[in-house]
Amino acid sequence: MRISPPSATAAAACLKGEPVDGEVAVVTKVQAEEADYNLSPCRWAGQSEDAEAGSVPALICELENLGKQDALITSELLRLLRPQSIKEGH
Repeated sequence: MRISPPSATAAAACLKGEPVDGEVAVVTKVQAEEADYNLSPCRWAGQSEDAEAGSVPALICELENLGKQDALITSELLRLLRPQSIKEGH
């Protein structure tokens, strides 16, 4: 699986304990106590202003393309694994 750069950036920041506007929030124990331990992401991280939105037809097209890519990758993986399966007697 390939992680898109914005997600990779957010993941790296999370591991470092750094906030990322609209993605990752760092909450202290005191803040959590004051919020009665309400750790809902929308309370702390909010929403990013640069969120992408697409039209439904464009999203359907992208989903169809991803399905085709999935089928090709699965087919190739099965082709590569079948010889190993035969060696193991399955």
